[in-house]
Amino acid sequence: MQMRIDEMIDALELCQPDRAERFRVMLEAIGTEMAASIAQHYDCLHGDATHEGKGFAGLCAPFRPKYQGQPFPEPELWGYLDDGGQAEWEDQAQDADLPPLPDFTCTACGRPEADCSANPCPAVIADREA
Repeated sequence: MQMRIDEMIDALELCQPDRAERFRVMLEAIGTEMAASIAQHYDCLHGDATHEGKGFAGLCAPFRPKYQGQPFPEPELWGYLDDGGQAEWEDQAQDADLPPLPDFTCTACGRPEADCSANPCPAVIADREA
């Protein structure tokens, strides 16, 4: 039998609620650190990871744009979008409370930074890998 982490937390809540709470807190802390690393890499904002139970979202963290008009990060993340996730990102990117997208160009390729963030040039890719 294989159990996912969310399933194990739910199972522990039935038989050992105190231990379930202890593990949930530790896993949420790890998830929040992971979210911070992803957000730093893709230059976006993140929220704390929370466990919502396997019947809902499970253990997850929200991500959102940092600037007005910020395109959704790299195509490799598209597979992690739920239904409507990209539309939600684009709606959030129009939030009037977000600062405007910085008006500068990539020093490596000369394109606007937003274009280079959406489809990075080799210099940006190398910098992110460093």
